[in-house]
Amino acid sequence: MLAEQRFRRLDASEKLPQVYLEFGLRQEKEREPQPSKKRCRGQSMDISFVDGRSLGVPEYMDMVRGKTATLFGAACEVAAIIAWCDDRTVQLARDFGLNMGIAFQIHDDYLGIWGDEDEVGKTANDLAEKKRTLPVVLALEMARLEAVSWC
Repeated sequence: MLAEQRFRRLDASEKLPQVYLEFGLRQEKEREPQPSKKRCRGQSMDISFVDGRSLGVPEYMDMVRGKTATLFGAACEVAAIIAWCDDRTVQLARDFGLNMGIAFQIHDDYLGIWGDEDEVGKTANDLAEKKRTLPVVLALEMARLEAVSWC
């Protein structure tokens, strides 16, 4: 208890190494890859999907979980650790962040096709760049189903 009180009085620069250690130990204990490794894998998947190979919703979701969702999940997990939450709350915070990251990416995919550049501050050029965003993946799946129904 005394150590916890001492820790709470430290300023943020002194807390950071302890939080990083705590975060790393939790990841190791749960045998999960570090979030940075997941993000690299997710980004690699995103890049590889441009090559035109078939991609379904499950592969898209794996890519999003490994990319945007991992970043959001790690941020929420670290926030819960800093707040000295119990393990269950830390897990819930991570899950919340993962789901928020998935929602964010789906919305970003929408904006990447139909977003107004003046309003959102980004160019809607995902189609020109042949990015496999969720709207594209769903459209391709629907086209495949339509083609099968004609046979």
